[in-house]
Amino acid sequence: MSLLSLLLLSGLQADYFFIDNVIQVKEFNQKIQDIGVELEKKTSWNLYMLAMDDIGEQKLLEYKKANEAYFKKPYIALIFAVKQGSVEQGKLDKRSGKVGIYGSQGYLEKIDKEDILRGTIYPLLGAKVKSDPRNKYITALYNGYAEIADQVADSYELTLESIPVDANRISIDVLRAIFYGIIIGAFAIYFYRKYFKKRTDG
Repeated sequence: MSLLSLLLLSGLQADYFFIDNVIQVKEFNQKIQDIGVELEKKTSWNLYMLAMDDIGEQKLLEYKKANEAYFKKPYIALIFAVKQGSVEQGKLDKRSGKVGIYGSQGYLEKIDKEDILRGTIYPLLGAKVKSDPRNKYITALYNGYAEIADQVADSYELTLESIPVDANRISIDVLRAIFYGIIIGAFAIYFYRKYFKKRTDG
């Protein structure tokens, strides 16, 4: 489905929340819009969010290229799809969805894409929730979007009043510590069982 078709189907579409046929929470959409407007006003960078239920077999990068003409440059686009056949990044299970960050020339000089994806978005999207999955989509996409905006603004030595500085950022730092702590702990247990236990048994 083309971007234009999705725009026509999205009743809550805002300028910077470019497509939303997944979350559809007016307050959340407005918060994204507020951040996007302030970022563009202060830096000239346009930060778009696209949240879609299904883009079929199309890769996120292919989807971005097919619809790039709709984005005002310079831009960065955070693209999320709940269902997708094959992707080149964001290898999460079907319940978590697929996500990618793309942009026009020079965007990688403004942000650390891998840090935002692996440090902020992936851990939140990968969380197991028993309630409405939109809760983790909102958390992951908001924090990812805010982190992108924050890094762009920081590259100009600016701050954005529309992004809370405090509790949100602290919670992300704590989440990162827990996430990577689990990984390190898992490796430690693996090596202990494989090597040290052998020596003890021997």
